[in-house]
Amino acid sequence: MCRAGFERTGRFETLLLTDIDRNARDDYKTNYPDGAPYMCRDVGDIRASDIEDTPRGAILVPTASVLIRCRACTLT
Repeated sequence: MCRAGFERTGRFETLLLTDIDRNARDDYKTNYPDGAPYMCRDVGDIRASDIEDTPRGAILVPTASVLIRCRACTLT
């Protein structure tokens, strides 16, 4: 997962993950049961109001400074 490298620096925290693949979400939740919220939606369809309704979403919308998009997510 791309987020792990950023987190290992100690300078970043994952606040939300998205993917359209439910298997990816299920794997993440199995491996990181206390991890960040995970939305099974196309990132292009997510609006700020959707994020604000997630745990910690109220801080995500005004404070997020980095959006990571993994290479695997960009292949078609």
